[in-house]
Amino acid sequence: MDGKLREAAQSGNIDNLYELFREDPHLLEHIDEVPFFDTPLHTAAAAGQVDFAVEMMNLKPSFATKLNPDGFTPMHLALQNDRNQLLFELLKINKELIRVKGKKGVTLLHYAAEQGDADLLAKFLAACPQCIIDVTVGGQTALHIAAEKTKLEALELLARWLRRTHNKDGGFWELEVMNWKDKEGNTVLHVVASNTENQVEMIRLLLECGVRKNIINLSGLTALDILQRRRHVGNREAEDILSQAGGLNAYSISKSRPLAELLRSKVEFSERLMITVTRARLNIPSDTRNAFLVLAGLVITATYQAIFNPPGGVRQAEAGSTEVPSEAGRSIMDTNSFLWFYIPNTAAFLTTLFLTVLFLIIGPNGEVVLFPLVPIVICYVMSTLVITPTPKFTYFIWLTLAIAAASGCWLFGAHLYWLLKIKKVNRSSGEINKSVLE
Repeated sequence: MDGKLREAAQSGNIDNLYELFREDPHLLEHIDEVPFFDTPLHTAAAAGQVDFAVEMMNLKPSFATKLNPDGFTPMHLALQNDRNQLLFELLKINKELIRVKGKKGVTLLHYAAEQGDADLLAKFLAACPQCIIDVTVGGQTALHIAAEKTKLEALELLARWLRRTHNKDGGFWELEVMNWKDKEGNTVLHVVASNTENQVEMIRLLLECGVRKNIINLSGLTALDILQRRRHVGNREAEDILSQAGGLNAYSISKSRPLAELLRSKVEFSERLMITVTRARLNIPSDTRNAFLVLAGLVITATYQAIFNPPGGVRQAEAGSTEVPSEAGRSIMDTNSFLWFYIPNTAAFLTTLFLTVLFLIIGPNGEVVLFPLVPIVICYVMSTLVITPTPKFTYFIWLTLAIAAASGCWLFGAHLYWLLKIKKVNRSSGEINKSVLE
């Protein structure tokens, strides 16, 4: 870089910058053509020249993502030189700069985790939540780095932020980032197990945040294996905590062969039903599925409402009478006519309800869909009991309730059984590639 341009950047003299443009209007373009270069923005960022850096960002935004020969962006240099005011001013212009990777794939979030700066971590996550998923060339997340550098406060902030974030992808981040494996197959829990400082506190924190305890790294070790091999260091308390929380060693996991046992087991009818529904559901276009759910909602509403307002209405109490006769509120239809109304209406109601449940129940925690439907079916049956033309018809109504209840319990039990079967394998093996089960 030209000496005059470097001097202008270090001193923050914007007027001198434009004087250089008069001499060479393509000055910045020439710099931008070089892949790795200390641009004026790098120099201004290291020197903390806020106004000059913002001016340069306006003139040449690409400088903000360019690496110098040492592998650093202007943002990295600002952070390394404690130029936080300049750093935040540039982030106001482009928050995605937090995710730009420097040498070895290190982002600003990784650097803040390495330094243990909880305040910076909080501001970075608030500005750009997506930065939590960035990894270095070694496959390390910010949690790996905080654990490796024994930065307890940083690890607390990162782990608990994952649990409380309201981002639409928060559930995926909490599951994946918390259990992410680096190039050696180590999760954050493996890294903590290899430490000696803040080990007990970090293990308790990770267990609280739902980390998977029995993932096996590429060396064939779980976190408990690492603790047991380092028992001489004096970390018996950490070993006891992890063991009591369900931590296993690799030998116990391989001996149980949970995945092999699952794949060898007989495919039962309930499991086959769930597999068939899942395949069908995944093959249906999203637009078609959404249209079906809208139509199903209309059918359920119409059939449910028909029970409250049966054709022809209901018998009313006589005007001026102080006593309510037993027939008041019952349908004016005779028994045969009521059967012709009740049977197809109930069949449409329960069938549509059943199909809707099958469309919605597949997936993690899908069984919660059943809970609001149980009182709906109960209200439907109780309403029918009230409007039946004759009390003798109530036995038929109770039979319908029994069939619906039995079908619902079976569907719930079949789905829950399959989910527990999958979760048992995940807990015992610690690491099963999701593509195997999907």
